Amino acid sequence: MFLGLRVKFYKYMFSAIMGTILAPAVRPIQYAALKLVKRFRKKGDQRPIIATADHIMHHIVLTLGFKTFTDAKFRKLAEFGKISIEEHDRIFNEIQVTWICLILFYIDAVKSLVPLSDWHFWQDVAKYIPKDFEDILMGYGADERNAKMMTQLIDMRYKEYEALTHAVQETNDQYGIEFKSLSWEFKRITAYMQAAAIGTTDHIRRGKITEEDPLIKFLTEQLLFVERRISRFIKKL
Repeated sequence: MFLGLRVKFYKYMFSAIMGTILAPAVRPIQYAALKLVKRFRKKGDQRPIIATADHIMHHIVLTLGFKTFTDAKFRKLAEFGKISIEEHDRIFNEIQVTWICLILFYIDAVKSLVPLSDWHFWQDVAKYIPKDFEDILMGYGADERNAKMMTQLIDMRYKEYEALTHAVQETNDQYGIEFKSLSWEFKRITAYMQAAAIGTTDHIRRGKITEEDPLIKFLTEQLLFVERRISRFIKKL
């Protein structure tokens, strides 16, 4: 999070979390509304795409990212007590970007799992998500230059983790018996989650990563939770 935006964001997340606790009926209503605008969207109408991307950002990326960032175990593993507030902000950025990258990868990887009529819709949603993140950051007070830097970071990390995915998948195919029964799509998604966890740990540690680093396992578990949320969301919508 950019310096000076932290308080605004924390206030927003507190309100969002309290809203979730106090209004459990809200989310089904939002799903229903999104489902309707998606079903009856007209050609060229970008509003359902924008609304869906914004829902993903606020209710999956930001909410789950904040949950991970404030998790006591995560903070212990990332040694928050030994690093500066600026480093905390940098780590928060990495978490948000990784969550976004996983969602973009998931949407691309599950082409065969969504109806053909919906495929272009989800591709358009994926294209808009980085722009939505940019708009959210600017809404918190970030200038356009810094907000665009974050979308550039998304592109950079996506390519980085995708490249690492190939090596991880080869290892899984060779040694991971539990992966053999998975479909091709889920082999790729699983490998990407592992690659993203390794890469994110490396960035959090600034290159000082160990082979059995417990942060990798923790982040893999967190990414699995993100994957389940986006999977349910896509299937329900």
